[in-house]
Formats: sequence, structure tokens, C-alpha cells
Amino acid sequence: MNPAFKMMIFFMLSLAFLSPSSDAQTLEQQQKTLESKLMAPCCWGGTLDQHFSSLAQEMKVEIHDRLSQGQSPQQILDHFEREYGERVLSTPTSRGVNVFAWIIPIVVLFGGGWAVGAFLRGQKKQQKQDLSQDIPTVSQELDHRIDRELYRS
Repeated sequence: MNPAFKMMIFFMLSLAFLSPSSDAQTLEQQQKTLESKLMAPCCWGGTLDQHFSSLAQEMKVEIHDRLSQGQSPQQILDHFEREYGERVLSTPTSRGVNVFAWIIPIVVLFGGGWAVGAFLRGQKKQQKQDLSQDIPTVSQELDHRIDRELYRS
């Protein structure tokens, strides 16, 4: 086995055994994820992880308490949605009218790409037509020279 490969395996195994894999770490990660998924209702200007208002701090404490009690992240999101309305979610749900918030950008992206492609194809076709009208081909030029030579004699 390659010595570098052995070293890499040793390093990865040592990290796996030395890194703390406690529930506190996963709770902290879940809390940070939830804070990024909820808007701060104090001004609706950003997510909880970006705000330090008193209301945002209270919500962060409530998230921590609910996670500690064993509630799932989805249950916590549902709780805040019931309390503050759907506006508290940082990303719109994909149900009802909100489906358009997910579909319209995709349609605009593909439609815009198609329109730009059609425009560029039209421009290329127009340039080919312009070039064919302005520049005589080699055979046309030879035909004119032959005609002049024949008419001279």
C-alpha cells in the first residue's frame, strides 16, 4: 500500500476518534440551521442568525429550549410558522400560490436563454446573407473575366 495513502487513512481515523461527536454539537448545528431558516420578525430584514434584537434573542433561546426538549427541527419551524405566519420562513414553501415563486425564475431563465439564442441565430443568419450579397464568389468573378475576354475578341 502506498505510504501516502496509509498516512491519509491514519489521519482520517484519528480525526474520527478525536473529534467530539456529542449531542450538544448536533443541537448547536441544528440551532444554527434553524436560525438561518427563520426571519427575524422585528423588521423582517434578515434571518435570526443575522439579528441581535431582543425578539430575535428570545426566539434563539426558544429554539434552543425546544431542541433540548427533543422537538424536531420541522416541529420547531411549524411552531414559528403558526405563531408568526408563513412570512417567518426565509424560503417560501412549495405549496399553493408559492409554487410560482419556485417556477417563475426557472421559466424566466430558460425563456431568456431561448430568446438570446434565437436572437444570436438570427444575427448569424443575417450576417451570412449580407456577406453573400456583398462579396462576389470566386466563380462569379471568373465568369466576369471570361465574359470580358470573349467580348474583346
